[in-house]
Amino acid sequence: MKSMRVGAERVKEANAQRLLKDFENIAFKEGESVDDFAMRINAMAADLRTLGEAVEDTKVVKKMLRVLPQRYA
Repeated sequence: MKSMRVGAERVKEANAQRLLKDFENIAFKEGESVDDFAMRINAMAADLRTLGEAVEDTKVVKKMLRVLPQRYA
């Protein structure tokens, strides 16, 4: 039982690390609407919070503003 729990924690940590990397490298896709991008980045942040990572709303908004194409400025 204990080894199963340790394994589950490792998987959880690996998923969190992968999501953090994806969050840092997120980009606006060609043809994607702002609403679709906002939903995608918010879903990623929610998944990170579920895995125990502290993701502030301000961090999500700042990231979104940094990666949006210039035409939305």
